[in-house]
Amino acid sequence: MDMKKNKKIVLIVGLVLAVICLIIVYGLIKSNSKDKTGQRKVDAVTNSETNEEINIAALEEEIHNNSEDLYDVSETVNNSQDEEIIKNGIERFEFNNGDIYEGEWTDNNINGTGKYTFADNTVLKGIFLNNVFISGTYTYTNKKGTFIITINNKKKTGEIKAKLSRGDIYKGRVKKGKFSGTCSITYHDGDKYKGKVYKNKKSGQGKYTWTEGDRYIGKWEKDKMSGTGKYYYNNTRYPYLKGQFKKNKPCGNCVYYKNQNKKYNTVWKMGVCISITK
Repeated sequence: MDMKKNKKIVLIVGLVLAVICLIIVYGLIKSNSKDKTGQRKVDAVTNSETNEEINIAALEEEIHNNSEDLYDVSETVNNSQDEEIIKNGIERFEFNNGDIYEGEWTDNNINGTGKYTFADNTVLKGIFLNNVFISGTYTYTNKKGTFIITINNKKKTGEIKAKLSRGDIYKGRVKKGKFSGTCSITYHDGDKYKGKVYKNKKSGQGKYTWTEGDRYIGKWEKDKMSGTGKYYYNNTRYPYLKGQFKKNKPCGNCVYYKNQNKKYNTVWKMGVCISITK
């Protein structure tokens, strides 16, 4: 009789401990979701200054309208010549208008690799042929930031690196004045994104890494985590949450992987875990 009683007590204690463990795990998941995918992280993901800061259209129009004058520096070179001095090889020369060239020369003409800095600090860096810039990078700075534009055979390739005044750095392809396609972004607070963008906004497949080490890999829509994805709570393999996300929050059925051997089926509503089962 005592033996049956002891077994019953052990069974009750075991059930109580199991319930306690389940409550602890549930609380951990719920707590992590609130800290890592809740409103605090929305502010880090969504950069409201993106649309305002990145406007390449006006810059591209300016480059297009002035491309011939910009790439051909023959007039400046010819007006600053000294017939008694023949420049060959690698030399640095400051012209009468304040422009500076440092690089390769052939018989007083700019030929080869070099860097041409205009008086307004606009820079052409790359290959020159008979005083005409052919290929390389065109660097332009204004109050919004510094823009490095890739040039090939005197034409823009669409590849641009933008260093904005607030500290954000964008590198990718620009179409009609906006970043669209594959893009890498480093934000001023240290967060990073690499993946697809459309009209300056994260859209499609991409990876976002926070400075704290947590990261999201999955679908995006209009700068928000939306669609199928994985959210890692730190910079290691576990724990992570896999499932559907909507507007930066887990939504619906998701699987929580605690480690390689333990996982839980969870249900989320507006970023809050409302159900958990093994």
